[in-house]
Amino acid sequence: MRGLVGAALLLLLIAFVSFMTRLNRMLYGEAPAEVAAGEAAGLCMAPMLLGLLVLVALGLTLPTPLETLLNQIVRVVSR
Repeated sequence: MRGLVGAALLLLLIAFVSFMTRLNRMLYGEAPAEVAAGEAAGLCMAPMLLGLLVLVALGLTLPTPLETLLNQIVRVVSR
């Protein structure tokens, strides 16, 4: 079991480091000359705003089916 947890932690570490490396390049790297500054408003922003709305809603309340699912997962993992 410890080997499985160690492998999962190693994979999470690799994912985190690769994500942070990509983020660092996006924030501090040179932008190509053909890239315009700013975002286009309108429907392009709708999916991001919808995701933000879901994130805020789940942060404020936990739906009962999701709570039941998480409790079942905890019971299975803690055996």
